Amino acid sequence: MTNASPPPTLNDYLATLKLHVDLANSEKQAIWARQASMVVGNSLLINAIELEKGSWIGSVLSVAGLFLCVLWGLMTWDGWGWFYKSILDAKKLPIPPELNPFSSLPHKDKGNRHSDTIFKCTMTMIVLFGLIYIAQFLRNFYE
Repeated sequence: MTNASPPPTLNDYLATLKLHVDLANSEKQAIWARQASMVVGNSLLINAIELEKGSWIGSVLSVAGLFLCVLWGLMTWDGWGWFYKSILDAKKLPIPPELNPFSSLPHKDKGNRHSDTIFKCTMTMIVLFGLIYIAQFLRNFYE
């Protein structure tokens, strides 16, 4: 006796599509919540460094801020990767294009972060915060 399951139906594929849409939306929310909290955290840290200008505490906080930017960049890169993965997996489902909102998106392979303006702006903001920390760190040696 074989235990063969019936082939997936269109409804099964539509349920899978809904799962991918929910995952993409969840990751999108996580991306923006992370972005907002990191902007606030970095802004507070920059103000704390300004209060400790010229002291070793300011230097330590500058290095900590730079480290925070590196972590932020890694989390952003991975978060957008998961976001794109949900989209690409949904795009591959054998569903008629008129039922699949992802079918016409130009993303290929791992997702094209380099053509995504929002991703580039997000990473630019992280780099700018990092440059502020470097400038604040170096300022302690030149004042």
